[in-house]
Amino acid sequence: MADKGRDRRSRILPAALVALVPLIGWWLYQGEPRRESAPPAPEIVRDEVSYYLLDTTLSATQPDGSLDYRVDAERMRRFDDTDSWTFRQPRWTLFMEDGAPWHGEADFGRAWNNGDEARLSGTVRLTRPATANGGALELVTSEVYLLPRADYASTDRPIVANAPGSRLRGIGAEVFMAEQRVHMQSHVDGIYTPETGLEAEDESR
Repeated sequence: MADKGRDRRSRILPAALVALVPLIGWWLYQGEPRRESAPPAPEIVRDEVSYYLLDTTLSATQPDGSLDYRVDAERMRRFDDTDSWTFRQPRWTLFMEDGAPWHGEADFGRAWNNGDEARLSGTVRLTRPATANGGALELVTSEVYLLPRADYASTDRPIVANAPGSRLRGIGAEVFMAEQRVHMQSHVDGIYTPETGLEAEDESR
């Protein structure tokens, strides 16, 4: 009888170990940090990723060798078939020929046409430091179309503009960075001072 009990336990023990292996694997997997990847842009969802880069900086220069703009991102993916890039957590600086540079950050971004066009999404911030002609300026919106070589940006989404003595809310804006000028397009309300470079116009009225 004792031998039968040992035989039964010997059969139960391996079976119990086999049952525990998936549970141990699941516990180890849950303990690992998870990395979230940026969703691909709809236009290139079927394209194959050519390569990707982590914590990388890309720079573009003018014909004379001076910096035109610089982009840093947590993750960059390159699509050769469409000559495009996607970015996760992009941060960029646009250098002006005259005046202070503009800085920006977003949750996601995509650039195409040899980097001459870009779309930024998520929480998008454009900032300009204080200049001799006015104070610092911050623009916050959810999507921006950017032409970095033309020093131009635009959005048709709700936007908030913050500057010393000014706070404007509206829908849609154009940013002429070389001119240090922002044109708020419609449904604009708030307070502002002309020295900030903000222009407010409510085209809906």
